[in-house]
Amino acid sequence: MLFDIYIIFYDLEGNLAEEKVSALLLNDGNYMVKDIPLFTPNLALDDIIAVETDEKLYFDKLVSSSGNSTINIVFFDEKIDIIVQKIRNMGGEIRYWNNKYISINIPANISYYPIKNFLNHLEENHCLSYREACLANNSLHEVH
Repeated sequence: MLFDIYIIFYDLEGNLAEEKVSALLLNDGNYMVKDIPLFTPNLALDDIIAVETDEKLYFDKLVSSSGNSTINIVFFDEKIDIIVQKIRNMGGEIRYWNNKYISINIPANISYYPIKNFLNHLEENHCLSYREACLANNSLHEVH
């Protein structure tokens, strides 16, 4: 059964913000994140988290990392479908916020380097802007 977990964080402008993600209750009382976070930094799909209860379930802390990475993208170009398909072909999973903003999950077993090169090329050509919201340790070591 999935539960809504509320995450309080500071957005890019320093304001308090809240995001809701779905999570699976585990036997040990922790939760596994089952949505790709759209805005929350330092959290990825399948991460294990602890929560606090205060009328709702609130994120408390990261218990263990899944090894996945989360990338947020804002599109300036109309070729979104082509770009998204290319990212999927490289192993990325997509969660849409709207038709101009997505988050990508890069599974732990997929190399981030080709995706990063692709995104850098598109950013240099003013097609999009991206943020590395959560980079797994394996991604940090492979990208120079």
